[in-house]
Amino acid sequence: VLKLPRSVTPKTGKRIMNLQDPSKKMSKSDKDDEQKGIIYLQDDEKVIRKKIMSAVTDSETEVRYDPVNKKGVSNLLTIYAAMKNIDIEEAEKEFVGSNYGNFKRCVADAVMEEIGPFKERLEKFIKILDVLPNCESILEISTKTGIPTSTIQRYLNDKTLFNMYTTKEELSYLNLEKADKIYENVQIFLALSKHRGQKKGGIHS
Repeated sequence: VLKLPRSVTPKTGKRIMNLQDPSKKMSKSDKDDEQKGIIYLQDDEKVIRKKIMSAVTDSETEVRYDPVNKKGVSNLLTIYAAMKNIDIEEAEKEFVGSNYGNFKRCVADAVMEEIGPFKERLEKFIKILDVLPNCESILEISTKTGIPTSTIQRYLNDKTLFNMYTTKEELSYLNLEKADKIYENVQIFLALSKHRGQKKGGIHS
């Protein structure tokens, strides 16, 4: 029985601004000197927290939503509300009397709580892709990566993950240093997949 698709619309967060320049939208096309204002899924947790803690705010101390006069604070409130799936007003109430340092730490915690599980899954998948061209079995991949064979099989069959790695543009978006190598490995795997079931080639258990 097919379930009817259900749309999920977050209460806020459709437009997230650059952490270092909250007057402009956070974008992968920003120049190198603006990269510290962008959070990438591939960023290490320490890097993500540092980017949020160093986000531009203002000379005041009150945490309130005012996108005209308090662009930086408003942007962080938007991120927090989006991660918690609450309204801006609810987010504001949580930080009444809070200083900016505590506020930023809470934003960083909310971000990591939301994207942490996906980052862990992504990092395992990248490990698999790193060794994939030189392995002939799932067991061999497991031996080289320390990842259980059942997990490897699930990841290799995950179309969502592979759709994220079919173009160099998508790899660039995730800010991977080894984008070209990962892209090449994906193409090798996709080519080998076409030959599964044959005597030679492909990845098997």
